[in-house]
Amino acid sequence: MMVRDIFFGEGSKRVLCLVDSFHGARNVVERVKCHDNKWEDVLFFRTRHEAIRYAAEASCDFLFTDSDVGVKIFLSLAWFKIYNRKTRICVYEEGLGTYRDDIYSPLKAWLFNVFGVGAQFGACGLTDDIYIFDKETYVKKAPLSCHKARIITAQLEEYVGRSSCLADIFNVSTALHGLLDSSRDGLCLVYLGSWSVSDSALFEIRQVTAGVKILKLHPHITSEAGVEFYNSFDYVVDPSLPAELLLLTVAERFDRVIVYHHGSSIVRYFKSSGVDFIDLGWNVVCK
Repeated sequence: MMVRDIFFGEGSKRVLCLVDSFHGARNVVERVKCHDNKWEDVLFFRTRHEAIRYAAEASCDFLFTDSDVGVKIFLSLAWFKIYNRKTRICVYEEGLGTYRDDIYSPLKAWLFNVFGVGAQFGACGLTDDIYIFDKETYVKKAPLSCHKARIITAQLEEYVGRSSCLADIFNVSTALHGLLDSSRDGLCLVYLGSWSVSDSALFEIRQVTAGVKILKLHPHITSEAGVEFYNSFDYVVDPSLPAELLLLTVAERFDRVIVYHHGSSIVRYFKSSGVDFIDLGWNVVCK
């Protein structure tokens, strides 16, 4: 949405393709249709390949994707390019993975680079541009792809805060029901789950007896936390709710917010005062 609003004018036709790869994806599609009129169409697909195949048939000028890494995506994009040679393929930043240079082993990354397969975000030989917030870090991590970097000058936290439709799309009033009903102060503890749930998080949070405790699991999580884990929190919010929206809301209602996480990208983007982050590392217990 940021790339759409910042780089493309109102006159262009814009279609959003959402893939069933995160919690509540189909519901998000319906809410985007209802609350964001800047899309000409909003479509739901089971897989990324199906979405790319649709884009190939639609014959677009720009194709934006959250990733160009790996063989499967390379094959999908290669098939797309056969029918859309003039289309610019662009990657947009999607978390800290965008800046990683250790996704594959050095040997595998070298082989991928030889054949044009993306071993890093933006490194695929078929990719024309990558839209990012931090060009300096990206250039250090992906020097061979630095010429593709396009800077997003707006701050994500500010964009989320002033967006009039995001709260409706992600149903904040329902997701945070109870928190929004009354004014609060004091301490709030938030646990942002990773791809799995963590014993260390539960131990840390149980050590703090004061404050309101909120659990938000990762939208891509494939496991279920146990009853004991859920019962340790006062609120369990919908995993599809963006962490930025959650933290903006609680930061307005509490004097201090402590966020437990596992290397979450939210640390890079969220700078509000009164919000502290504690990285628990990757000590997860179920997959």
